[in-house]
Amino acid sequence: MNTNKWTIEGQLNKTPEFNSNRGRTHAIIRLDVGTGEIVVFAHDELLLREVRRLNTGDKVRFTGTIEPRDPQLHSTKPYFLNPVFFEKL
Repeated sequence: MNTNKWTIEGQLNKTPEFNSNRGRTHAIIRLDVGTGEIVVFAHDELLLREVRRLNTGDKVRFTGTIEPRDPQLHSTKPYFLNPVFFEKL
């Protein structure tokens, strides 16, 4: 299957949370998108440095890639959006 690009714009609901799992840090970023909330998980070290500077209320855009799932498999697991690009609006 092909890899597709995703982009999400929103306003931070709260300051990003930073966690570590097996020595690998990731940020949990909660975005208000007007009709609900989208949660983005950032792993890239360059992105983590920029995300650390964000504050509640900041408007941002994240972009990443995602591989579609085979509809025949009827997967019920959620997608974890891992951005590769960040922009403060």
